[in-house]
Amino acid sequence: MNRKLMLQIAGIGWVAGMRAASAPALVNTYLSRFFVRFLLPQPARAFSSPRLTKFLWLSALGELIGDKLPFTPNRTDPPSLIGRTLSGALSGVALSAARHERREVGAVLGGLSAVVSSFVMMNLRKTIADNSRLPDPAVALMEDGIILAAAYNVQRQPVYRRDRD
Repeated sequence: MNRKLMLQIAGIGWVAGMRAASAPALVNTYLSRFFVRFLLPQPARAFSSPRLTKFLWLSALGELIGDKLPFTPNRTDPPSLIGRTLSGALSGVALSAARHERREVGAVLGGLSAVVSSFVMMNLRKTIADNSRLPDPAVALMEDGIILAAAYNVQRQPVYRRDRD
């Protein structure tokens, strides 16, 4: 697996750790934009389904809104963490499959990145909220900005080379 693909999978896993629903939506858009769907192997073909696009983006939008609510559970609580890990792992599998690389490597890399991101970004968000006069929803909006920047970088261009770095 080349280094660019590994960084792409780690990046999408990082996004999954911040917002679980955003990672699959980004992978869906990436695969739809840069690949011919009927040539993709499974599960990348399923991930790039046009029928899935609207659902994934509505889920991502709902999560962006729901994250600002006071009763939203902590992202490191077991159910939330499992969801984020699965989101990162499945997104990593789809990206690996699209490049005909080992899916288990994509799953592990995406899932681990999501777990690390969940803890790092939660602690960063709490630290900023505690040490500034900003309310938590304002800090959450900054986190959304990070997601948008990551989304742009993850989707900016495909990983063309199959060489082994």
